[in-house]
Amino acid sequence: MSLSHNGRGSTLSCVLKGGANMNMHKSVLATMVMVAVFAVDSVFAACNPVGTSCSSCTTYRCNSGYYGTARSASSGCTKCPSNATCAGGNGSTFVCAKGYYKSGSSCADCPNNGTTSSTGATSISRCYIPSGTTGSDSTGTFKYVGNCYY
Repeated sequence: MSLSHNGRGSTLSCVLKGGANMNMHKSVLATMVMVAVFAVDSVFAACNPVGTSCSSCTTYRCNSGYYGTARSASSGCTKCPSNATCAGGNGSTFVCAKGYYKSGSSCADCPNNGTTSSTGATSISRCYIPSGTTGSDSTGTFKYVGNCYY
């Protein structure tokens, strides 16, 4: 679909797939665009076809950016939390980024500017303050001589 303005301010010309032309008022087009965006945002699972056809889909999988077990094109999948990746699939979960750990349905920062050795930490016990990190408290400044795990 491509759009062009008629120069008078209220009508847009729309070229639809297949080359058909259609003139419409801006408010009609805005409504169509909002409906299209809503429809895209509400679909977070795709058919998981058996063979090459999906005419009567009974199995779904979560799209990339979502996790869970899809029950339909619009249920069963949850949007991936911040600081995580979600590959999608059926029965999928999320993987927290390096420096974060899984805390319920989100990824929490490792405390005190700590980190993790890799992605996918599932508890705070995988967080540590790296060797060589300096800090200070009421007694003065100090340097960690080894990784300090929580």
